[in-house]
Amino acid sequence: MADAGIILPLLRDAALQQPLHLQDGLPPPRPNLVQRKAVSALRTQLSTPLDVPRSYDLERLDLEAEPSLDGEPQALATRVLVGLRTPAAAKETG
Repeated sequence: MADAGIILPLLRDAALQQPLHLQDGLPPPRPNLVQRKAVSALRTQLSTPLDVPRSYDLERLDLEAEPSLDGEPQALATRVLVGLRTPAAAKETG
């Protein structure tokens, strides 16, 4: 890229000095549907104030967020509600 004039030779030299960290094994599993819904909602809420309308561009930003909900109770509530999907399960639970 430096030879083609896309990046400066100084940037190329700095990049070549950085060690590569290869991932061991398989990538982590995808988050479940509930987790993905929360992330999607957060992305939607962030896109307007950050003036980044495209999801692709938003994902390129280096952002961190702290959830306002405690994950364990939320996961427990989700499991309970999923278990009540059928009338029989709801009746059995009371």
